[in-house]
Amino acid sequence: MRHDPLSAAVGEIARVEERYRRIIHQLRMVAYVMPRGGPLAYIGPEVEELLGYPREDWLGRPSFWRDILHPEDRERVLRASERADRTGEPWSAEYRLLTGDGRTVWLRDEAVLVEDEATGAPYWHGVLLDVTQQKATEQALRESETRYRALVESIPAIVYLAAPDDDRKSLYVSPQVEEILGYAQQEWLEQPDIFMEVLHPDDREPTLAAHDLHNETGEPWSMEYRLIAADGRVVWFHDEARLVRDEAGRPLFWQGVRLDITRQKRAEEELRRAHAELERRVRQRTAELEEANELLMLEVHERRRLERELREAERRYRTLVEQLPAVVYVWSVDPDRPELGYTSPQIEQLLGYSPEEWDAPHDELWLARLHPDDRDAVVDAARRSRELGDPFDMEFRYLARDGRVVWVHERAVLIERGPDGRPALFQGVMLDITARKEAEATARRAEERYRALAEQLPAIAYVWEPHLGPGPVGLVTYSSPQVERILGFTQEEWLPEPGQGLWESRIHPDDRARVLAAVERSATTGAPFDERYRLLAKDGRVVWILDKATLLSRDERGRPAVFHGVMLDVTEQVEAEERVRQAEQRYRTLIERVPAITYLEEVDPADPGRTRVVFVSPQVRQILGYAPEEFQEDPELAYRIVHPEDRGRVLAEERRTNRTGEPFNLTYRVVARDGSVRWIQTQATCVRDEAGRPRYWHGVALDVTALREGQEELAR
Repeated sequence: MRHDPLSAAVGEIARVEERYRRIIHQLRMVAYVMPRGGPLAYIGPEVEELLGYPREDWLGRPSFWRDILHPEDRERVLRASERADRTGEPWSAEYRLLTGDGRTVWLRDEAVLVEDEATGAPYWHGVLLDVTQQKATEQALRESETRYRALVESIPAIVYLAAPDDDRKSLYVSPQVEEILGYAQQEWLEQPDIFMEVLHPDDREPTLAAHDLHNETGEPWSMEYRLIAADGRVVWFHDEARLVRDEAGRPLFWQGVRLDITRQKRAEEELRRAHAELERRVRQRTAELEEANELLMLEVHERRRLERELREAERRYRTLVEQLPAVVYVWSVDPDRPELGYTSPQIEQLLGYSPEEWDAPHDELWLARLHPDDRDAVVDAARRSRELGDPFDMEFRYLARDGRVVWVHERAVLIERGPDGRPALFQGVMLDITARKEAEATARRAEERYRALAEQLPAIAYVWEPHLGPGPVGLVTYSSPQVERILGFTQEEWLPEPGQGLWESRIHPDDRARVLAAVERSATTGAPFDERYRLLAKDGRVVWILDKATLLSRDERGRPAVFHGVMLDVTEQVEAEERVRQAEQRYRTLIERVPAITYLEEVDPADPGRTRVVFVSPQVRQILGYAPEEFQEDPELAYRIVHPEDRGRVLAEERRTNRTGEPFNLTYRVVARDGSVRWIQTQATCVRDEAGRPRYWHGVALDVTALREGQEELAR
């Protein structure tokens, strides 16, 4: 008979599967199952919300996934998929799919090959994660970096970053170093002491001494010195740099710019020599009026020529200043000398005002265009510079003429004091940093969104850095607050000092060796970490954890550096699985000891009049001589062994009960493997699907040959 306890076990399995699906849905994942080398067997209902296609398209069209792959990703992904299916290695890929409404969605596809416990058949078990927002953020950051790099590398000067230590190692140098000095960018970066080597011998001692002093004080750096180019030329530089610090005030690096002033120095030197020569000749020829007058005329012409050259040099440098991708200005603090002030034309491109408007007296426009939230701080800093001569160095906002908010980094240094010793002239530069600020704001918002998402998941999200700290496990540098709800430990307790790993000490002793071996394997190779194990909670409870982590980045030596992971509390699932397993074991033992053949048949959806055997108890071997697996491998075997004289009657009754769902109860003959004829009495009951259609038959077949023969003998 079709037994109710077995139905209860199947129902328990269905409830466990439903809980697993709810966990997947809450994590915004799409789970799927696919036989190795075969079509998709299952995909979660979340796929309809994610991509807009009904599940029937996925399950009914074998080529559906291939058809909606983005054309630019299709060849790469299909090739990788075939390789994974061939080798059985874990599958991991990122690619784009085209949604039903025409959008493009980036997915991360992760799957592992698992053998079915009942049949041993290999199945791919995987999940699809929507990473579209992450890809968009990465693209925005790459575009921001490209714009910033183009800005730095187009300035007609050498931009550099240097370590704040005695070695003065270059951390970055712009490509202009090759154009100006003849050294390749890579060559300059690979030689830590190249700056000291190419310093002019006459400038080396004072320049290095000034370096040491500014490293100690952290004050901005401004100096002129000479460097020896690769071809032996002597190049004069004006060097401006400032020390960049982190949020804790610790020095990170010097950021500076070296401007080639060789021509300016050469012109100044020539002018000085001309003046000296002129004075010498005037004194020498004073007594000889005529010759002196003639010589004077010659010298006047020479002076005019030099002045023309000086004006030409000034014009060239003015052109250079006015073509820089920044606003260069001279700020005259002395109200009696406003004519010394200057603002380069880039102010109009930046804020929409001409230099004449911006340089109007009394600072009215400058003050009026300061952002209200920044005005007090900027005015205070400008007042300190005006009164004390301190450098002005701030990041703040202006309101442009068209109403835009423009972020600038403005830096000015004192270049001249008045006769009374008070600050008179400042020279400064104003850089547009709006794009960087917007990118930083976007990154902060993204981080806040992802942190909020991680801290709202019904699981513990964490960041693991395997090579940080002295221990073999490394350090967990972030853990979401759910650790307190699941394990009873606060975030502060769960994130200890290096060498005091709490997680390692809370692993169940029976699982520790296996889990630590998996940790070492992931930390060494970068392979995903995927383990189910037990942790001891703070109150002593045993909590089953499903722990999954994937590699995010590697360090400069190529070692796995940062993993992102999630720990799910699967205690209820494990306990439910154990209850189902025990129930299955009890009922399987009961079924396999009954002196009859028990079986489970599935109604063929394509032909409701036929059924397919999915389970036969071992007693079939004793009664009919066939192994149970033979009925699963050969769907027609159950029909072929029915006695030819009874086959029509059996098939007719099967079609009728499949159609009506009424109980099946029939006695008929079958031919055993050894050729003997056995009388079988079969009774079966129907399990229907949600639509009321017959889906499965649970049945029992009794060998009534002896009873039948006894009845016939009695009749005779």
